[in-house]
Amino acid sequence: MRGTLMVLVGRGRRSVDAIREHGERLAEAVREAGGRAAVIEADRGARWVAKAADCDAVLVQYNPFQYGKWGFAPWLPAGLARLRRTPTRPLITLMVHESFVPIAGWRSALMGLWQRSQLVALRGVSDVVLASIEPWAELMRRQRPRRPTFHVPVGSNLPDRRNARREARAGLGASDDTLVLASLTTGHPSHLLGHVVSAANAVAERRGRALLLLHLGAGAPPLDGVEEGVRVYAPGRLPVGSLAETLASADLYLAPFVDGVSTRRSSMMAALQHALPIIGTDGPLTDAQLREASDALRLVPVDVPGLFTDAVVELAESAEKRQQLGERGRRLYERCFDWSVIVRRLNEILGAESWQ
Repeated sequence: MRGTLMVLVGRGRRSVDAIREHGERLAEAVREAGGRAAVIEADRGARWVAKAADCDAVLVQYNPFQYGKWGFAPWLPAGLARLRRTPTRPLITLMVHESFVPIAGWRSALMGLWQRSQLVALRGVSDVVLASIEPWAELMRRQRPRRPTFHVPVGSNLPDRRNARREARAGLGASDDTLVLASLTTGHPSHLLGHVVSAANAVAERRGRALLLLHLGAGAPPLDGVEEGVRVYAPGRLPVGSLAETLASADLYLAPFVDGVSTRRSSMMAALQHALPIIGTDGPLTDAQLREASDALRLVPVDVPGLFTDAVVELAESAEKRQQLGERGRRLYERCFDWSVIVRRLNEILGAESWQ
């Protein structure tokens, strides 16, 4: 498959794997742009090495937990080292979606130690390193071994279903008078569910009219503390088309992350794609690119929950402000995060004439 970009993915351990979906959507976007791309799955065996050797470039979708229990996968850098020694010698690009766990106890310290060592080894056998957020790209540029390192954001893993908004709202029993809030989560503790509950309760108390909270995501856990005035729709796992249509029905999207919104969050990208006004948190991993887009999404400090609630209430009371924010967010998506933009960026970095 010479002249092809191979996107390498792990098997993962979750029913919903956003990083694998990102790899599949990336390959699809390359093909839509007139190039050649395929997705292959890596395992402990060497079959993937032989497949990858017969292409021009390999892009490794990296989250340590995709490739091994507790993120332990020493066979991955070993396999890439073998790939470097093949006669065809494809260009190896490492795309870092998750680097390593933060240290918060003895268990995370142990995992963090080998995951940090593993990332160093992977960077050592790669030709180019990409990071899904600016802070990681800046950090890895300064570290050894030195490799050309670039920031490449993720896009939305959902199809664009903006045209299904009216039908989706009708299916949910949401009238024109119903305010629909939405949040999308896998159940990971980085998603601050308390912020969502507090904001929804405050809106219900002050508006005194119909309120629907879309608690979306296959791993979305039960919401504790929601007041009776808030109707919650938590469908669990949905087909991607149905999920996109349900998301499109929302009036306001809530994105409270403990480390802040960032360009690695495909859920937030889906909200921008669907022109939803976004209220998110500004934290240690928030990209400057997003902070500077203050006219396209509303960010509040992650450590002041009350400000998040206040921002939600403010936008809930103004359809005009919501519309303006949503339209500007959509323009930001088209300018920076649409898949066609991401593919052009990737081609510029890798010199991709060989698979065009």
